[in-house]
Amino acid sequence: GIMSTKTENKWRDSSLRPFLDTLPECAYFIKEAKSVRGLPDLVGVFAGVPFYLEIKKNKQELSCSRTKLQEYMLSRFENAGAFTSFIYPENAREVLLALLERVFDSTMTSMSFDDYKSIKEVILTSF
Repeated sequence: GIMSTKTENKWRDSSLRPFLDTLPECAYFIKEAKSVRGLPDLVGVFAGVPFYLEIKKNKQELSCSRTKLQEYMLSRFENAGAFTSFIYPENAREVLLALLERVFDSTMTSMSFDDYKSIKEVILTSF
């Protein structure tokens, strides 16, 4: 409902967006609440790797509000080679580290090991 969207937006805007804004070669957009059903909340590309994140306010909301359509759409994008995940405060560190690993392991990336290490440090201290 409205309350969960506000909480979800608060965490997204105070933690997730500022972090993504610091990443080199990262572009993303966040869909409006009443936008296309099934489209993930956050769609982006990080150093050549497309990523799709479905944002939840917490782990509890994940179990009660994830939909079959959300799962289906994330699996379609994942099967096409994108990084996809549900993300919420309790798993953000794990998800963002996995995204960073995917980017660093990608054959298309130009990320240096120094950039990798500094981004990893930010994730470990911020999430």
